[in-house]
Amino acid sequence: MNQRLGKYSFFWVCAILLSAILPYVYGKLKIEHIVVYSSFLICIAFTIAGVRRFQLEKKILGISALLFIAFAISLLANYFDKNNPHMGSFYGVLNNLLEAPVIFFVFSFIFPFLDDEQLYKALRFSVYIAALTGLYAILTIFINLNWLTTFFLGQPIENSLWAQVYSLGRYTGIFNQPMECGIFYSATIFSVFYLWVEKKITWFPFVITVFLIATGGLLCLSKSFVLIASILGICFLFFYAKTLYERIAVILFGSLFFGILFLRLISQEGYLNAYKDMFEQHGIIFAATAGRIAVGGHSPHNSVGDLFSQTLQNGFWTGFGMGSFVPLDNGFLQYFYQSGIFSLLCYLAVITIIFYIGIKNIKKTEGVLLFLLSIFIFGASIGGPVLTLNRANVPLIFLICFCIIRILRAKNIVNIPSEAKKPLQDTLAWRNLMAHAQEMRLTSLSQLFKANQHRKSEFSVSIHGLSLDYSRHLMTKDILDTFVKLLVISNLKEKTDAFWSGENINVTENTPAMHPLLRQIAQFDLNNNLSLYQDEIKITHQRMIDFANKVRSGEYCGATSERFTDIVHIGIGGSTLGSQLIIEALAPYHEEKIKVHFASTMDAAMLMPILQKLNPATTLIFMASKSFTTEETLLNGEVAKEWLHTHLGQHSGVDKHFLAATANYNKAAEFGIPTENIFPLGDWVSGRFSLWSAIGLSALLAVGSDNFNALLEGATEMDKHFKETDYLTNIPVILAILDVWYRNFFHTTSHAILPYSYLLRSFPNYLQQLEMESNGKSVTLDNEPVEYKTAPVIWGGYGTDSQHSFHQLLHQGTDMIPVDFLIAEESHYGDFQQKKLLAHCHAQADTLMQGCDDSVPYKKLVGNRPSTIIKLSKITPFNLGLLLAAYEHKVFVQSVIWRINCFDQWGVEFAKVVARGIYTQETSKC
Repeated sequence: MNQRLGKYSFFWVCAILLSAILPYVYGKLKIEHIVVYSSFLICIAFTIAGVRRFQLEKKILGISALLFIAFAISLLANYFDKNNPHMGSFYGVLNNLLEAPVIFFVFSFIFPFLDDEQLYKALRFSVYIAALTGLYAILTIFINLNWLTTFFLGQPIENSLWAQVYSLGRYTGIFNQPMECGIFYSATIFSVFYLWVEKKITWFPFVITVFLIATGGLLCLSKSFVLIASILGICFLFFYAKTLYERIAVILFGSLFFGILFLRLISQEGYLNAYKDMFEQHGIIFAATAGRIAVGGHSPHNSVGDLFSQTLQNGFWTGFGMGSFVPLDNGFLQYFYQSGIFSLLCYLAVITIIFYIGIKNIKKTEGVLLFLLSIFIFGASIGGPVLTLNRANVPLIFLICFCIIRILRAKNIVNIPSEAKKPLQDTLAWRNLMAHAQEMRLTSLSQLFKANQHRKSEFSVSIHGLSLDYSRHLMTKDILDTFVKLLVISNLKEKTDAFWSGENINVTENTPAMHPLLRQIAQFDLNNNLSLYQDEIKITHQRMIDFANKVRSGEYCGATSERFTDIVHIGIGGSTLGSQLIIEALAPYHEEKIKVHFASTMDAAMLMPILQKLNPATTLIFMASKSFTTEETLLNGEVAKEWLHTHLGQHSGVDKHFLAATANYNKAAEFGIPTENIFPLGDWVSGRFSLWSAIGLSALLAVGSDNFNALLEGATEMDKHFKETDYLTNIPVILAILDVWYRNFFHTTSHAILPYSYLLRSFPNYLQQLEMESNGKSVTLDNEPVEYKTAPVIWGGYGTDSQHSFHQLLHQGTDMIPVDFLIAEESHYGDFQQKKLLAHCHAQADTLMQGCDDSVPYKKLVGNRPSTIIKLSKITPFNLGLLLAAYEHKVFVQSVIWRINCFDQWGVEFAKVVARGIYTQETSKC
């Protein structure tokens, strides 16, 4: 329910209650019109809030406003002229608008196998029908449209369905007027859309055309056709429900709404006879299950108590529902229909089912509600039928539906074949995105900008010191809305909740992925397990700060009691890339007390030149390895250890020069690192997400504790943004959408990362591991082969240098390559050069978009190449934290859509085993 209602759930509940109660109050108590006017104002506001939630066209809001104005005029006219015939019309039309979301909401629970896409379309269509009806009624106030209706419908308006709708409000009663029937257009539309999308039928346009003509004009002498169409819609649902329990739900609630005619239809036995002579003067009077019990076939409002009275007087129950109007050839069936026994049994059966489910689940809130409702309905039915789909009773029916579906789902009884269970490429949202991509291939970015002067602002998002401009993409609001549906189908909310609550979402290693916990515990829903992690993280973080402060102040010294000036950070992959990026990006915040050098490869040409220029007495060796079994790290560590002992062997305390960040405490201790210098990692921290942990100790030593904590705070702010912000204004979600859009629907193979800030020059290297190691997968979470593309190749380089190397390919190459430009508005080193950088960055983005239509072919730039501009107000620790966390969460969202695990990396392990085998073979030859 929360996914469908979201933050507007309060408004929807109010709309349901008001739309159900107000007409009843108005009809019974004759409240002054000004009070009704105010009440409808509130009701319309709530309904519009619901309509906006479902991204319906703004036209509907305009139509609703127009209807409201017309209704106000009608009220004023009625105030001065009590016989004003238009009062009821607008009253009814507005009720029609207000009841559309009620019907939509109820049906979404009764028939949960319909997906959101079908429900959206159905709601939109039903609201349009109601709105157009109201507009027609408005026009008839000022002009006589009989000539128009005669031309199109063959008869004057007085005899058409629209005329009956026009005079809605003068009557009460559920099936006595087309307005009450008209709201069930939605049932038929649900069914038709369902069948059409599932390719059960291919004649969808023809069905809609005939349906509207039949109910609106050619067969307008009776409202019965509206009812028949609605009932047939329920029948469609029954025949195409995919499980037994879905069909039970259809039968139960179908009989509740439509009575014995529905049950007669689904039996498929002689149903043509059931329609014989239907169109009598009084129309169809339904049975008790439809809430209209008719003794003698004429009164639609007699109570259950009256039935027993008639039974005592006449010796049998007489004249239920349509039995008195439909003579049947079969005498036995005729007896049941005319006596009403079947109808009464259906009505009592529904109450009994509600009572039984309530008793069986009495320990649950839903069970208590159902139990109390069954008692109330039975008691109230003695004086009059309660289970009627009129305005006063919609909340009751809604509550019953809601409670029963909740109970069935909680017990896993309702096996709903949802979109989430389909292969990704078979989902409706994916297929719609394919269609959107075809349209966008015929569209240019320049056209999109010309069509919308506010495109840049509408396709931009900002948070504190970071802004995202994605206006230069082949993207529209409709495409974004479709992606939101894909995210819902992908259960992003549920997966994100599991992520934040510390569940083992890394399913192949059976561990959680709680790297955000390293920077801000408050973002998680702490349970007992997480509180244990919380304590460990706090202790380790404080140890890191205390140690860094001691080293930077000179309190902690080496074997010769000299102050440390350099750190050699030995690690590879995630154990070094993040720290290196932080140290480079935050160079303006270094105090030059500690210089950090990185050694990752086992090639001696990297490590040895570093050691040769350093003073062993003032050098710390920091070994960063989660497993402490990484071959490159251990080999470089041994070389560094030998180097230290060679130069400082005569001194005691050489081991004080060694530090380690690892999840394998024993291995680090065996290597010879003092236990007090081992900083633990959790086994739930993946290397590429580990820069916030003890792996970041070298960065902490370089920039100081205040700046390192500011980095964590910025990442925490992005965590909060990702967790709490709607999808369409959520920076990580938008970044993920853009990547999936081009990778899967335009079949791009790579993505270029171009920082126009020299401080961020290592960002492409960092992202290569973050994205390709996380999402470079070909097996789904269900261990099935992936049948679509996953992570693209990530590459790039520093901005203006890149312009003189590979930008030629971006502009005139044969491949479309999406680009992320990164730039800071303000520099730490003056504005003159920074303004030039900004100009070059925007020029590249604009040229990629617009191209150049030169008459000389080899000078022509085709343009229409997408790009994103990510702008930091300034490269600060806080803003850097924002940026890094945004890309982390982007990777997670992509993995949810692609249904893969972004937290393991089994692909890098096997080659290491092979390498060890080859090494053993080669050394054995010597």
